[in-house]
Amino acid sequence: MVSGIALNNLNASGTNRTYIITDDQGGILGLPPTLDAVQGVNFEDARPGVCLIWYLRYEDSLQGLEMGTTMDNLDDCFGFSNAIKVTKTKNNY
Repeated sequence: MVSGIALNNLNASGTNRTYIITDDQGGILGLPPTLDAVQGVNFEDARPGVCLIWYLRYEDSLQGLEMGTTMDNLDDCFGFSNAIKVTKTKNNY
């Protein structure tokens, strides 16, 4: 789980907002709608590797925002934050 995420969106524009969790290839793994939901994601259930957490602002006409697709499929007016990198290593249980 992640914690302590702060967001400065004073310069952000877009009617809608969400968070996106992707793999390191841009594959959309999750769409937590709020910061609280992001901080509730259990990365222990993920396979080892890198996940990225993005903040997204967009307009109603955005297309392609679906789990199982990639960020390359997004089409219309939108803007991303910088990503937060989460690296999951192998569990040694």
